[in-house]
Amino acid sequence: MKHSFQRVSIAGMRPLALTKKQIIALLGSVKLVDRMLWATRHAEGGWFIILREGRDLLVATESVEAAYERLVDGELPPLMPSERKESPDQKCRLEQIRLSRAGRKRKGVSPGVAIDDLPVPSAVGRSL
Repeated sequence: MKHSFQRVSIAGMRPLALTKKQIIALLGSVKLVDRMLWATRHAEGGWFIILREGRDLLVATESVEAAYERLVDGELPPLMPSERKESPDQKCRLEQIRLSRAGRKRKGVSPGVAIDDLPVPSAVGRSL
């Protein structure tokens, strides 16, 4: 479904490209723009056409207008990996990894074993 909306114009002119700061001002959400950029770079969403990467990121104005239309139609960019919730299986696996790392830090002593319960090496009891 196509919606009519005002085209992007800055100071009465329609720019060919927009900076990230300008896109955030137009769409109103830093997180939304970050998701769109992530999807453009890493997923097959194709939300923006990036003209120049780096510190001075430039995105084609037409692609920002098309992304806005997609938002109005109800489509949302995918969540970034840092925003995705872990499944119960992943949480269990992460806890196992944490416990195994903690055991290695204690030089082979498994959690729950008291130092007094460990066998004393025979060389310790000998006198010199």
